[in-house]
Order: sequence, then structure tokens, then C-alpha cells
Amino acid sequence: MIAILDQLDRIADIDLEQVCEQTVMQHEAQITDFNRKQLDKGLRSDGSDLGQYSSIKYKGRLRPVDLDLTGAFRDSFQVDPETGGFIINATDSKTEKLQTKYGEDILGVPDQDEEEVGEWLQDALITEIDDRI
Repeated sequence: MIAILDQLDRIADIDLEQVCEQTVMQHEAQITDFNRKQLDKGLRSDGSDLGQYSSIKYKGRLRPVDLDLTGAFRDSFQVDPETGGFIINATDSKTEKLQTKYGEDILGVPDQDEEEVGEWLQDALITEIDDRI
């Protein structure tokens, strides 16, 4: 019984918010890859289509609109932990212009992938907490 109480004391000492933030940040690359892959398909995180380029001269094609001309915008993706989750932001100077033109949902984990991301983040969080006990 004392061993169980010792473990409960260790659990109580864990800063869960800090562990959650740390776990999210450890998986930032995987999270932002979901965002890049959706853009590769020409889709926003809500699954809606980004449309087509106005001229084939721009990228040698009309579709998909992938928002990847120089790579600077997509390379600037970062994850910001929030209570109960995270948001994806971009620090590139074109971010506001692109969101105005294509919508806020160009940033984010695709709706169809949210459950998968949530499951492996949960597994990573459980492993982290278990390691600390």
C-alpha cells in the first residue's frame, strides 16, 4: 500500500500543463507535417479546396494551390501549445496576406487527422508521465 501512495505522491508533483506543452513541442515536426501534407493536396484544414492559380505561368500548373513557391511560408510553421491542445502558426511575412486570400484554415491539422494526432499525442503524454513516476 505504501508503494501505491508513493506513486500517487509523485503523480501529484507532476506539472501536467508543463508536461503537455513539452510533449506537444517534442512532436512539432510531425504536427506541422500534417499541415504541409494537406497543402500539398490543395486543401485547407477543414477539407475545403484552395482553388486554382489564376495563371499556369505562376507554377506551371493550375492545381493544386499548395502555397509553396519558395518554401519560406511552409518552413515557418510552428506549434504553439495551448491549454488542452495546440495551434499552428506561421512566422513568415506572407502569412497574413495568404490567410486573407485563402482563409485562416490554411494553418491547422486537417479535421480528418485530428483523431490520429490526438491519439499519438495522448500515447506520448502517457509515456512521459509514466517515465516521471
